[in-house]
Amino acid sequence: MDKLTRMVALGAVLALRDAGLETLDRSRVGLVLASGFGSSNTTFGFLESRIRYGDTGVSPLLFSNSGNSGPASNTTVLLGIRGPALTVCQFELPAVAALSIACRWLVEERVDVVLFGGMDEYSSPLGYCRDRFFGDANLGPMEPFALERQTSVVGEGCCFLALGRREAVGTRAMATIEAVTMSPAVPGLPAGDLYLLAADGFSWYGSGYGPVIDSGQPAASYAPYYGSFPAAMAFDFAVAATTYRRGTLLPPPEKGMNVLMEERLRTHPRIRQEEKITCFSCNAHGYQGTVTMGAVEAV
Repeated sequence: MDKLTRMVALGAVLALRDAGLETLDRSRVGLVLASGFGSSNTTFGFLESRIRYGDTGVSPLLFSNSGNSGPASNTTVLLGIRGPALTVCQFELPAVAALSIACRWLVEERVDVVLFGGMDEYSSPLGYCRDRFFGDANLGPMEPFALERQTSVVGEGCCFLALGRREAVGTRAMATIEAVTMSPAVPGLPAGDLYLLAADGFSWYGSGYGPVIDSGQPAASYAPYYGSFPAAMAFDFAVAATTYRRGTLLPPPEKGMNVLMEERLRTHPRIRQEEKITCFSCNAHGYQGTVTMGAVEAV
């Protein structure tokens, strides 16, 4: 297995274990992955192999894993998952798009549980491109709310959630997903009492986060903890779910929150059962994606 597949397989195994679903019938389990760059290291390795050795000497192992669906295919084989499997690979809003598909499968009762994962890996060509485009701005520190300046720092990682209807996941449920939307930006704000922003220091779509930051509601970005990559919003979903499980807000980085969030952490850091957390992301083309989550008892 290549590096990205190992991250995905480990994330899927840990998600099933943490949810107490190791013995679940895998014929009723689906897998949805979100990514921006896919299996980039393996793809570039395959291309290098072809250039160096020609068509007759190219590595078949690299070829078979170079597609963006390679991690999903290998993980389903490893875990014996026989439900539907899909990889959503797009540069912008991949996590919201993939999560909406996972929720649709559950609503339509195609599966009992969906393993949802956001994945991206660092590669040398990616690092080269970022250095050429951004120079010293790629060195940090990341300042998510400095919307007019380029402060994005590249990251990588894989984050998994085990999603299921209430009867399938049982008592280990951490939170509920109440709404998933992806649409052109509209006036006003999505419903929510707290906002987790996928702001990761890119100045060309930073202005899309301005209305949320200045909305009169607490807002935070945890992106400096895991860096900038297209599927990083999956970590925001995990932060929101963990907040409900712990019952208290997780401390954001120092420059990753507005004044209202600072005040909230200082005065009443506990999350109330009726409060909704909205994960918010936008792109440079006027689209926004939101995922609104609530406490389990609110269902």
